[in-house]
Amino acid sequence: MHKMQRPEGGAADVALNASELKKWTVQVITPWTSMMVVGLNCRSTVRADDGRFVEATEGRVRQSLVHFGNLVDRAVHGRLVQRFDRRVPRLPFLEWGADRGWHFHVLIEPPYFMPQDAFIEIVEQSWSRCEWGSTCHFREGDAGSAGYVTKDRSKSALEAWTDTLVVEGVVMRTK
Repeated sequence: MHKMQRPEGGAADVALNASELKKWTVQVITPWTSMMVVGLNCRSTVRADDGRFVEATEGRVRQSLVHFGNLVDRAVHGRLVQRFDRRVPRLPFLEWGADRGWHFHVLIEPPYFMPQDAFIEIVEQSWSRCEWGSTCHFREGDAGSAGYVTKDRSKSALEAWTDTLVVEGVVMRTK
């Protein structure tokens, strides 16, 4: 069970199955003026300061995603993040695949005041600054995006459907 903010407001403990998660995702992204689907691949290992290799875990990559979101917010909105809680709306979903390892699919609303190329550059730089960040891929969001990020494939490494949504990295509203 995770605490999730419902689109109409109010927090509640919810356990969602795949179709409910898809419906909830559609409710959240419907008011967005535009949308991108960003694929963020994670490194499988990193070298620690003492020289040993550390393997990626679900907890480590989730922390990296939160850090990524903070970097994007700060690069886009500057000090307004701290002063007025301005954030870039996003819904991140975590997956694991034997061929790709840990990776995220993030539905993100690009800022209306920024050219798309500049925003993509910010996303790439922010992910590269994260400890577990590797490569990223971009595509325009469409009506099928909610179905894609809530697909059943690549979710088997996670305990529950609600674990696919990285709740700590969700930003639904901005001021």
